[in-house]
Amino acid sequence: MRLLLMTCPLLRPASLRAVRGPLHLARSPGLAAVRLQLVAADGLRRRRSYCSAALHALDWQPLDSGGASWTRVPKLWQKMGEGAVLLRAHGIVPPEVREAVWALIPRLSFDRDADSVDGAPTFELRWAREGRFTHDGLAALLAETVEERLLPLLRRSPLCDQGSELVLCEALVRYYEDGRRRVHPAHFDADALVTAVFEVSPPDGFEGGFYVQPGAHVSSRLPVRLEAGEVIAHSFDLQHGVEVSSGTRCSLILWFADSAAACKDKSRPWYERAAANGSVDALYNLAKSRRVDDPRGSLRGMREAAEAGHFMAQNDLAGMLLEGRGLPGAAPDEAGAERWLKESAGQGFYRAMVGLAVLCARRERAEEALSWLRRAAEQRADPEVLFALGMNYLHGTLSAAKDADLAAEWLINY
Repeated sequence: MRLLLMTCPLLRPASLRAVRGPLHLARSPGLAAVRLQLVAADGLRRRRSYCSAALHALDWQPLDSGGASWTRVPKLWQKMGEGAVLLRAHGIVPPEVREAVWALIPRLSFDRDADSVDGAPTFELRWAREGRFTHDGLAALLAETVEERLLPLLRRSPLCDQGSELVLCEALVRYYEDGRRRVHPAHFDADALVTAVFEVSPPDGFEGGFYVQPGAHVSSRLPVRLEAGEVIAHSFDLQHGVEVSSGTRCSLILWFADSAAACKDKSRPWYERAAANGSVDALYNLAKSRRVDDPRGSLRGMREAAEAGHFMAQNDLAGMLLEGRGLPGAAPDEAGAERWLKESAGQGFYRAMVGLAVLCARRERAEEALSWLRRAAEQRADPEVLFALGMNYLHGTLSAAKDADLAAEWLINY
């Protein structure tokens, strides 16, 4: 039995190597050309069942007389605790600055390295690194705006502790366009205490854009439409992503740390402070950062975060158990992995569903594997999952009979 799958982070890339045997990996070149479709009404009803609480419009509060506002975004998986901080502000980026940056974009060369979130080509340009500007053209246009407009706003907002230094650490340009990148799946910014984003491209030039996702399932997404030059900023514990259904979108992303030292040595001290104050998100990030140097400590922290209900921790804990990382004798625990994958998938996390498809295929449970893969694909969270399902229908793998028409529905415009 084969499961035709792509090389994307299901549990994590390393754990995929532990799920060998009947697993067949298939690359999917040009996946950015796979167009996301609207899910049928019955699929939408099924997805809504994952929302344990009714989501309402975000309750924006004025920050000060400068026109900025902020809110807290709830976490559906968390029974107690404050939500993540989200800030938006008009007028931070002057129109002439935005227009000059937009005019510069066609002359830039974008990297196509594998993205840490989904493994797809990044189509990004890093223009600040370790606190220093690395692109003269963008620095000349943006340095004053960042230092004299954006940073003062962030420092007086709920995103920043009073008296905190807060410095720019990394900055990049991201480009979304037909035939390039269309989707940046929901994720957390692990390397930033605070992230700021502003739109460069005109808002009428594309459909879709930035969203926040309070829960594991895509049905909890809340689009946040930004005007050209408008800035949005958020805390490290906000799950967010981008989906552009048509047109061209270009945005600038800035990652801030709490000190120049943390920016340089990548120590991320805010996680230790937040974890000590009970932040499950911080505990999860700490566990991730210790996977190599302290696998047993990482496993303990990941298990604690998973038991607290963190759906990504549940998924990643399953990956560690599959590898045997941190376990006595490094012996894999497939039963434990399946249990935690089901916990995460039960909250609606599509990567856990794909992980279950991998495990079920390995254990010769073909129909169950196909069911999990189809449930993951129905979310349209990651084009590679749609591709994987389509290829299984095309080749008749798992329990799927060969069905070119059904395959085409998932591989449309591939």
